[in-house]
Amino acid sequence: FRSRSRPGHRTLNFLLSGAICFGVGGVVARGEPAPASATPLVDLVARLDETQKAIVAPIVEAAGTNAVVQQRAVMEVLLALNPDLVKALGALNAERFGEALPVLERLAASPDPFLAKHAAWFRVRALLGVERYEDALGALSSVQSNAVQYTQLADEMLYTEGMLQACLLDREAAAA
Repeated sequence: FRSRSRPGHRTLNFLLSGAICFGVGGVVARGEPAPASATPLVDLVARLDETQKAIVAPIVEAAGTNAVVQQRAVMEVLLALNPDLVKALGALNAERFGEALPVLERLAASPDPFLAKHAAWFRVRALLGVERYEDALGALSSVQSNAVQYTQLADEMLYTEGMLQACLLDREAAAA
């Protein structure tokens, strides 16, 4: 993933692909059943204590009942409650992968499944940024399990899986 406009400079255009795939929704990774609750946002807020609920109340209120807005609100809630996630994503966006990876690894081990899934997903993206494709593909496999219950990124994960397989020259698996 090299930028044509700046030779030798790494870019992660796939980071921007999240904006495209994020709102598409509807794809369930690996044939997983739909979550039992109404939305991941409802589940996430139900897990919060009263102080945390007060912090994220404006985000939840703004999301209303619109499914697409609620999908985006899950990430906004996580960012509002986790300054380490904000720092890690800032480092990832600035292509400081070495700075982002250890923080994302730690957050991916969180007992909070919402934070863990999102951090693990961004860890996959950081691994992709340092061109550790095999590691990224292995990490992605574990992220995809039950992803639909905690994130609306299952479609983007599926796209990334195919992209990684193509990077590893596994053309048959990428086309499947």
